[in-house]
Amino acid sequence: MKRIEAKFQVVSPCFLGGANHEEEAELRLPSIKGVLRFWWRALNYAQIAKGATNPNKIIEDLRQEEEKLFGTSYPGKDKGQSSLIMRLSAGSQKPSEIKAPEVLCYENSKEFVGVGARYLGFGVMEAFESKKKGTKAGELTRPCLKAPFEFTLQIGAREQKHLDEILPALELLGLLGGLGSKSRKGYGSLNLMELKGDGIDTWQKPTNEEKYEEQLSDLLKPTLGYDKEEPEISAFYSQTRICLTKFKHQTSMEVINSYGREMQDYRRGKKGKEVFGLPQGKVKPEEHERRASPLFFHVQKIGDEFVGVALLLQSRFLPKGEKISAKWEMLMDFLNKICDKNKSIWP
Repeated sequence: MKRIEAKFQVVSPCFLGGANHEEEAELRLPSIKGVLRFWWRALNYAQIAKGATNPNKIIEDLRQEEEKLFGTSYPGKDKGQSSLIMRLSAGSQKPSEIKAPEVLCYENSKEFVGVGARYLGFGVMEAFESKKKGTKAGELTRPCLKAPFEFTLQIGAREQKHLDEILPALELLGLLGGLGSKSRKGYGSLNLMELKGDGIDTWQKPTNEEKYEEQLSDLLKPTLGYDKEEPEISAFYSQTRICLTKFKHQTSMEVINSYGREMQDYRRGKKGKEVFGLPQGKVKPEEHERRASPLFFHVQKIGDEFVGVALLLQSRFLPKGEKISAKWEMLMDFLNKICDKNKSIWP
């Protein structure tokens, strides 16, 4: 049996749980497997799409390759066994839980988080104080795991090729990804701390912005070959954009708060803001009421400070035939406002 081991640190509060997530926050292996599958799909779409002309065929081929690696238990299908065996182990200390209706505060502080962080946490915390409801600003409506905390993911496979196939997705998860509700808004951001095992020569966490950029660029080079129409799903291709933002602070929640304030100010009064995700106020497509935001925000610790990273996975916003189409120029304009000059990572 071949094995690899990845050590992660969760650097921002994580809203993660199982069936009873409204009452209890919990670090769960199925959730980690789920995000790994997402990043694997996002990274491998371009390779499978090269030379293909039928979008449906691309999705079907991608699904088959995913099931070979991760297995399947979809209703109505023969259950396929995963080529990978995964095991989750917590760090030296079990992550502590912040129960609802406690107030979410900045790290090592009794000051409740700012309006930007509360804006991005809509649905999991109260944005403002309400005397009528008897609630406080930043009061949680569901529990979360307090950051920072660490965990280790151990992955085994009979063949080395299966470990080689999962490695890039594992790295992407620890450089751009997160866990739990609001992970696209910076909550639950994961940082890969250590990667070792069969087939891995050396891997070191990025200690400066140049090293971080280099690691991401190496992972994404295979996706440059696909420059046709927008992917059918959230996936990397030639028009994907990644940049380091101007938000740099000593704590992760300060970074999230700065980003939230900037987004709140930008979206105020804008038409076409549904491109940030649906539902969006009174704007509703005829057939599809939900669409996750194509804009991801990730908090990465580089050196002694936390830095915000913005990722735009431009893809087909809604199926053909819907009356709402994405105004990508609005997201591009927003990225230009928040990104640090000369800090574009991709392309």
